This record gives sequence, C-alpha cells and structure tokens, in this order.
Amino acid sequence: GETCDDGDALGGDGCGPTCQVEVFLVGDLLITELMVDPLAVSDGSGEWIELHNRRPHPVDLRGWALADDTGELHVIEADGPVVVPGGGFGVFARQGNPGANGGVAVDYVYEGVSLANGPDAVALVWNDLEIDRVNLAKTGGPTAKPGRSLALDPAMTWSAAGLAASAWCDQPSVLPAGDHGTPGEENEPCIPGILCGDGVVGPFEACDDGPANSDIAADACREDCALPTCGDGIKDTGEACDDGDA
Repeated sequence: GETCDDGDALGGDGCGPTCQVEVFLVGDLLITELMVDPLAVSDGSGEWIELHNRRPHPVDLRGWALADDTGELHVIEADGPVVVPGGGFGVFARQGNPGANGGVAVDYVYEGVSLANGPDAVALVWNDLEIDRVNLAKTGGPTAKPGRSLALDPAMTWSAAGLAASAWCDQPSVLPAGDHGTPGEENEPCIPGILCGDGVVGPFEACDDGPANSDIAADACREDCALPTCGDGIKDTGEACDDGDA
C-alpha cells in the first residue's frame, strides 16, 4: 500500500506521512491574509499568517516551510498532523494563546520568522518549491496598515494573483482585542468604497483620501476615515490647542 518510504514520518519532501507520493503545484495553497503590524499586542505576539487550501482534499503541512526575504526559515514540525482542510483555511501564528495574541484562534505556532513592517516577503515552501509568495511593501506589492490585516480579495484566489497590490486590502472586521482581520474565515471583498483607505468615500465614511489619510497631519482625513475634529489630538485649522481629550 506504500508508494514511497523515505524513513521519516514527515511530509513536504515528496513522500508524505502515510508513505504516499506527494505532488504539489504552485498555487495549490495560498497565503490569503497576514497580520504584519498588530497594535493591540506586540509584533512577537500578534503576527499571524492565514493559508487557504485550494485543493478539495486536506493537506498535512508537516515538512513544509515558511520563509521570508531575510533568510529566516521555519520548517513545520509537530507530533501530529498539521492539516489545512480541503477548501478551508489554517491560521499560523507566533503566539498560540488567544488571550495574548489579540484574540485569534490558531492552528499552528511557528517561530523564527518575523514579518518586517517595511520591505519583506513571506513564502510557503514545499520540497524547495515556492507554492505561494507575497511581497510586502515592495514595488507592486501590498503595504500593511498598523492594526489591520492584509487580506487577499476572495475573487483573486489563484496562483500569482497575490503578487499585485490591487488584489489586497485591509479588513474592517474587529478582533476581540481591537485589531482588524478575519483569520480562519473567507476574507471580505476588496470593494471600492467599502474599505477605509481606498480613496473612495463609502456609505459609512465621512471622508477617504486614500494614502493621504493621516492621524498626524493637520486637517487630513483620519486613518479611520473620520473628519478631523476637536479632541483627536491633532491641532487643526481653527483650533488653538488639541490635547486629545474633550
């Protein structure tokens, strides 16, 4: 009943944990959401990566790896299967306790890979093959906002779609500790006017100047798409002072 036996119980090397030959193609699994710069907790506690299995059958990721552009690498190892269900999602995080990671339910805890708040990349690797890759804050790639996950538009879940910044947006759903994201669930669509920061004033926004939104600049539309106001801690035109309280 065995089609291979390489002497270990790990997958990710061409011979799976049940001694069956593995074959995976680029795009079979995708990185669909990342919390790069949490605000509710530290980066070391609050960073997480969501994976989506596009195959109809579950995939055991033991032996696969997470890698970044700085040479950091984590090989997925566990006593039992690390399964992403067919058509489903898995959440990998640096901290497994929801009480310490911002309220996120986690399927696997990794170490040794951190997501830089500036230029970086993260890749999912099987048998030395990059199955998926996301370039962060690089030419053509998406840039994360503090406290908001970067999420791939659910209409764009195919190989290499995630390399374009236009395929990504931040998520409006609020996590228990106050950051925003949809870990372990299908992402909300990247519809112009729905998401703050896309430059289109939506039905629940008072303003939206896209990249010009600022919680620092005077008279700017704020990063939550609210108008500048007395009590927001920024001295705007017409104000003699603003200490951030009413």
